[in-house]
Amino acid sequence: MIRSFKYIALLFLVVLSCIDPYWPDLEDEAPVLVVDALVTDDPDNQYVLLSLSAPIDNQEFIPVSGANVVVSDNLGNTIVFHGAEAGKYYPDNFVGIAGRSYMLTITLANGKQYTSGFQLLTVMDEFDSLYYAIETQSTTDLLYDTKGARFYIANIPSGHKDTYYLFQLVETYKFHVDFKLKYIEAGNGLIQVMDPPPMLCWETTKLNGFYLYKSLAHSDSQSQTLPLHFVTFDTKAFFERYSLLVRQISVSEEIFNLYNQINQQNNSGSVYAIQPYNIIGNLQCVTDSEEPVLGNFIVGGIKEKREFFNRPPHIRFTFSRCFGQTDGVGYLIMRGGSPDNPLYFTLVDGGLANAAEECFLCSANGGTAERPDFWED
Repeated sequence: MIRSFKYIALLFLVVLSCIDPYWPDLEDEAPVLVVDALVTDDPDNQYVLLSLSAPIDNQEFIPVSGANVVVSDNLGNTIVFHGAEAGKYYPDNFVGIAGRSYMLTITLANGKQYTSGFQLLTVMDEFDSLYYAIETQSTTDLLYDTKGARFYIANIPSGHKDTYYLFQLVETYKFHVDFKLKYIEAGNGLIQVMDPPPMLCWETTKLNGFYLYKSLAHSDSQSQTLPLHFVTFDTKAFFERYSLLVRQISVSEEIFNLYNQINQQNNSGSVYAIQPYNIIGNLQCVTDSEEPVLGNFIVGGIKEKREFFNRPPHIRFTFSRCFGQTDGVGYLIMRGGSPDNPLYFTLVDGGLANAAEECFLCSANGGTAERPDFWED
C-alpha cells in the first residue's frame, strides 16, 4: 500500500466540461476547518486529516494538531483516531464493517466541536476491466493537439438500487535518467564518483481528484464505461512501462451529490481542499452553527485494481532528453560548485560533459531508485 496516499489532502475531480471556474472572493475571511476523512473496509485506508483553509494563491497545508478525533458506529462502539503526525490521525487495528453506519466527531484543543451524520458502509463488486485507447486531445491554448493514452474502466457493477462511486487513481511508471554520473564538483575540485547512483527509476504519483459514477439499478454492467485521465506521449511516463492503480469507493448519494456540485462548479484542473469553496461538506460545527466546515467524511467499501502496461508499439515519443555541455568544461570547473549546488559530469565521446542534476538522479525527477514491492516486469 502506498503510504503517501494517506498524506494528501482530499482532492476533488474536475470533470471535462465547459463550465467557467468559480473562484470565491474570500480573501478577508478567517480560516475555517478543512476535514478529509475516510472510513472503509480496508485496514490501510482509515484516516482523518485536519487542516485550515488557505488563500487560493497559497496552497499551503496548515495542519490542525491536538484534536480529539472519534468515530462511532450505530451499535455504540467508538474508535479513537490518534494524532500520528501534524494534522494526521489514524486508528489502531480498526476496519469498517459492511452494513454498519459511522459518524465522525472532532473536538479541537480550543473546545470547538464538529460532527457528521451517520453514513452506511456499503460494499459492491469491483469493476471488471481497465484499459487504454490511443487518442488525440486538444491543448488548452488550442495551438496544437497532443497524442496520448486515455484510460477507461468498464463493466462497472450495479445493484438492486442506484449505486454511487468515487474512483481515485495512483500512477507508477518506470524510467531511466539520461546520464551515468561520473564526477561531481562541489567546491573541492573534480571528484570521481566510484559508486554511481542507479539510472533505473520509478515514480509514483497520487493523481489529482476523484472520478464520479452513478450506476443505475439493474443496469447492464457490460455497457457501463468511465473515461479516466489522459497520459501524453511527450513525457517519459509511458515510454518504458506504466502501472495504474484504481481505487473504487462505494459512497452514499449524499457524498456523490456533494462532489457532483464541485464538478459542475469548477474545471480549473487542480482544486485542493485547503482552498475555500462555497460548497459546504457533510460536517457541522456543533458549538457554532454559523461556522462553515469544508471537506467531507466519506464512508464506503473499497476495491482496488492494478494493471501494468508496456510502451505502446509504433508510437513516437517527443519528450526532451538531456544533452551534455562539453564546451567550456574547464571554465565550469573553475567556476566551481558547492555542497548545496554541485556540478554533475558524465563522459561523452571520451570527454567530460556537464548537465543538470535531473539528467543523473532519480530523486531530481520526483522518482526513486527503489523498486516498488508491487512492481511487475
